[in-house]
This record gives sequence, structure tokens and C-alpha cells, in this order.
Amino acid sequence: MQLPRRQPPAADGGVQAGSRLRRLPTFSKAALAAKCAFPWNGGIAWPEQITSDAANFGIAVHRAAELLALWGTAPLDAIAEHYGLHGSELKRFHLTVGWVADFIRGEREQWSFAAAEVAFAVDPFVDESRILEQDGPRDYSRARPAELCGTADLVTVVGEQLIVSDYKTGRYKMGADPSADAQMRALGYAAARAYGYDSVEVRLLNVDEGGVRMTRRLLDVIDLATIRLELLGVVRDTGEVHNPTPKPGSHCAQQWCPIASVCPATQKTIAQINPELQLTADIRSPEHAARLREQVAVAKKALAALDTAIKEYAKRHPIPLGNGKVLGQQERTRRTIECTPEAVAALGRYGVSGAVESSVNMAGIKRAVKGVCANGQAAGTMRAIMAELEKLGVVKTRTYTTIAEIKRQ
Repeated sequence: MQLPRRQPPAADGGVQAGSRLRRLPTFSKAALAAKCAFPWNGGIAWPEQITSDAANFGIAVHRAAELLALWGTAPLDAIAEHYGLHGSELKRFHLTVGWVADFIRGEREQWSFAAAEVAFAVDPFVDESRILEQDGPRDYSRARPAELCGTADLVTVVGEQLIVSDYKTGRYKMGADPSADAQMRALGYAAARAYGYDSVEVRLLNVDEGGVRMTRRLLDVIDLATIRLELLGVVRDTGEVHNPTPKPGSHCAQQWCPIASVCPATQKTIAQINPELQLTADIRSPEHAARLREQVAVAKKALAALDTAIKEYAKRHPIPLGNGKVLGQQERTRRTIECTPEAVAALGRYGVSGAVESSVNMAGIKRAVKGVCANGQAAGTMRAIMAELEKLGVVKTRTYTTIAEIKRQ
């Protein structure tokens, strides 16, 4: 079966890489744009975006989820082959999509309406949203100059409630509050305005080989009015082209930036590490690639030394960070389980004896439990296992100190 290949857009809004034309950020970049509008205000040409293996895995899962929502089935082997998933990645793909299929199967009967991969174009100036016709996935070339765009993985109606769901593979945004997430807020606003609802439930669905974890919140009429003002601010800031300058900060590392490899702030930081370094993602020849590889090795060594120095300083002097946290020492505990015959037997009674090695840590047991438990049952099973192991006296706790980002007191 031939499948249309989904690729990330060359640039936001359908503007091609290398262009200096003004563009507006998509919903997924709204949080970054609120911190730094430089990538979108025409100040620099975008480099070509390269799709990673991790991105291809996520795209494949989204493609399967789209077909499962619409038709109840999906050609998993064809999708996996199309996106180059083999070996352990193929196994992980089948496990992940299996959980997604179970989740959708449990939800489908409640839907009175369902649409997958819905592209929206929002004009916050007139408080309107429309469903955008596309020539391909994530193509926003038909958007008007003042419109912000984004795509909802799934839009459904259950009873009288409009619901917007977004899949995240792996641990990205794990446990995040969707009502506080800029992308989910924009998607909720767009769907509510396009379909004529005064409220919308937004759902973050974290999916991996261990299951589907859902976090959901309701956005009411006041929330939607507030989001409109936020989007107006994004349009205002990204439309400012007079003396554009980058605004470096913690967001540069915490969020994906489309111009990170060519940003003047990045180049300035590299020059401070070593003035002779000339790192760029614009590779022109094999010889150039070889020189860059050598320079990357030098940069990594320099950055590792800086990271060590920062951590040593943080041990003595906690460092306030731009994200509202503090970098400093934190005491943590780690629990392991001695592999006595009694412990192995206890794990076997719950079907997770495969977690046993020379010792068993909590993460290993959690992964095994998620692999054998249905949705919603893993937490209870985990508590029961740990209670039994505690009674056996095989749980050992070790305390250690590390450097971490800590919430301010």
C-alpha cells in the first residue's frame, strides 16, 4: 500500500527554507514565539529542517492513530516500512500503536462526531477560526497574512462536549497541564471558534510502549477570551520587523527552535567558547563536514567543562534560573529490590518476573507492570507489588545528592 509521506513543513506557514519573508509561528511554536519572536520576524533565513529517526517514529504513530480514529484499522506494517522502522523500533511501534488502538476503541462508541488531522487558521483580530484546506500534511500555504495555524490530531464530540486531543510520543510534555500549554490552548481556541462552541476540553495523550496516559482540562468562555488576547500578542510580536534581535534564554535549550543552528545568539555563544569555531548546519562538501565534525568534538569538550564548572558552583551557590527554578543540590532516594527467591516469586505472581536481573530498580518494575496491565490498572498493581515486597524486607533505599533544577521555595 502506498502512503503519502508526511514530512515536517519546510518552514512555518509554508514558507520555504532560506526565505527571509515574514511568517507567523504555528500553534506548536507559540510558547517559543512568546519568549523570542526573532525566528519569525524576517530577521534571518531558515536552514533546511532535517527529519530525525525519533521524528519519523512519532510521525508513524500519528499516521496510524489518524487511520485508527477514522476507520478503526491501520496498515501498521506498511506504515512502519514507509517510515523506515525496523528491529527494536518496529517492535516499539507495534506496542505503542497497540495501546493507541485500545484507547481509541474504548472511546469511539461515545463519539457523535470525529475528525483527524484538522488544520485550523485563526485570525485573533476578528476572533474567528476556519478549517484550512491543505495540499499536504502540515501545509499552511493557504493561510492569510494575519492568521496563525495549527493542526489538531483529533477533534471529537461526546454528548455536548467538544474535545481536542493531541498525541505526544515518548516523555515529551509528560504530565503537563494542557490548559497551561500554549499549543493546546491555541488548538482549543481554534476548534471552539471553528465549530461554534463556548467551551472545549483539551487532552494531552502521552503514548509509548507502556500505554496511553491522558491529561485533560476544560477551557471555558473566559479561558477562550484570554487565549485570543495571547494570540494577538504573538501576532504583534512576530510582526515587529524593526531592528529584530534574538532573545536568548532557557527557552533556547528547553524548546525546539527552527533557527538554532544559525541564530546569532548561538554563534555568539560558540565564539565565546572558542573564537576559531565556525559551526553551521549548512554543510557544503565532505571536507567541510569533516572539519565541522572536528569542531563539534572541540565544542562538546568545552561545553562539558563549562557544565562541570557550573555544577560545582551550584553546589556552593544555588543559581536562580530564567524559568523560575533554581539550580542547586537536591537529595534524592533510589529504591532497589534484592533478588531473593521470595521477591522473584512475588513478582511472578503479578506477571512481571521478566523485570528480574541481578537487582531490580523501580523503573524496571514500572515498565514491566505497564506492559502487562490494562489502561488505568498499572498504578494499583504497582502499589500492591511494592507493599508485598516491603513486607518481605527486600526493598533497599539509597540516598544520594545530585545537581538539579528545583522549584523556588
